[in-house]
Amino acid sequence: MSKTEIIKYLIANNTSIPVIQILSGLLVALCLSVCIYIVYRKTYTGVMYSKDFNITILMLALVTTFIIMIIGSNLALSLGLVGALSIIRFRTAVKNSRDAAFLFWAIGVGLSCGTGVYTIGIIGSVMIGAVLLIFHKLSISEKNPYLLVINGSRIDSEKLEASLKKGCIRFVLRMTNQTVNQTECTYELLFGGTTGDFLNQLHNEFPDLDMHLLSYQGELGGE
Repeated sequence: MSKTEIIKYLIANNTSIPVIQILSGLLVALCLSVCIYIVYRKTYTGVMYSKDFNITILMLALVTTFIIMIIGSNLALSLGLVGALSIIRFRTAVKNSRDAAFLFWAIGVGLSCGTGVYTIGIIGSVMIGAVLLIFHKLSISEKNPYLLVINGSRIDSEKLEASLKKGCIRFVLRMTNQTVNQTECTYELLFGGTTGDFLNQLHNEFPDLDMHLLSYQGELGGE
């Protein structure tokens, strides 16, 4: 088969998709991507919520849908699309693995709607959304860890940790930074009482130390 015959074959084997199928695919993708948008907003636990990123997730599902429709209906364009996408450089880093999972979820919705397999997209999205909402509710009821940052010219570690044992369920020393005249310690704490009572107790026992109690989400690297 010559090159001319191959080109004619690719052009001749293009099947058009009915407008109703295109609209239905995009409509289902829009509905599912709106569900992803809501789930992401409801289950977000970070410090800075990015509405632009959430809208990007919504757009990604729609864009993936019509790209898959193009690939499925035009073989020649699908081959050219591989080369076109290879020159695109995405420079925005996704630092949170949870955000990356939402991007894959949106791509999965686009793939299912673009190929017309709506059942998989709907059932999969319902299950993923339900699991995320359930685990989000469970995580809210859990006790959140805190970071206790202590600064002072001299810190008695044994006396300090003895006091932490009285008011905390558990504690771990995460970081120690020491200079000539200053020492800084960072502890990860988990306690069942109120933060006000805990800090008042520490301030009474160690009035010469500066203490800051911070609530945080996620993991802190290092031991």
